Amino acid sequence: MIIVQAYLSVSWSLVDMLTAAVGRFVCIEAVGKNRMKPAKMWEHFVRDGKSLPTDLHGILSHGYGLPVAVSYALRNHFVHDGAQHDDQTFFEGAGATFKVSDSGWQFLQRKVFDEYKVSATDTLAVERWPWPLDDVREVLSICERELDAATALVVAHATRGFKLQVGLMLDR
Repeated sequence: MIIVQAYLSVSWSLVDMLTAAVGRFVCIEAVGKNRMKPAKMWEHFVRDGKSLPTDLHGILSHGYGLPVAVSYALRNHFVHDGAQHDDQTFFEGAGATFKVSDSGWQFLQRKVFDEYKVSATDTLAVERWPWPLDDVREVLSICERELDAATALVVAHATRGFKLQVGLMLDR
């Protein structure tokens, strides 16, 4: 469990640092310039489109919503809940197994589909939902690949916009 906690903490820390930096260029002023609560991938880029241009939000929410939501739910469950819910553990059995328990799987699905309101089709991943449960590392691998792609899209959008603005100013 500690390995998964550490992995998710570091991964999301990096994503949040990048989205905070580019949020200054692509988010509305109330979010982009808020240093106390900077832009975050799940909260501002995927879940809530009120702080972004609609085209970017649509691509992120419908193309990457599922893997970002799964990764975010896993991060919160492992980091904040210790992978425990209603006296149930996320993994099946004791020991070094990474197999997701039935209760862990149900918790994840409730969180993603009922609470986060994400659809199983909100993904560009080649793997269709449900993803393999024999090893949570396979789920994390899918999430990492898709979260990296979503982050790259956000960074590319911000840098291209910034480059365009600088070019327009230099042409004057």
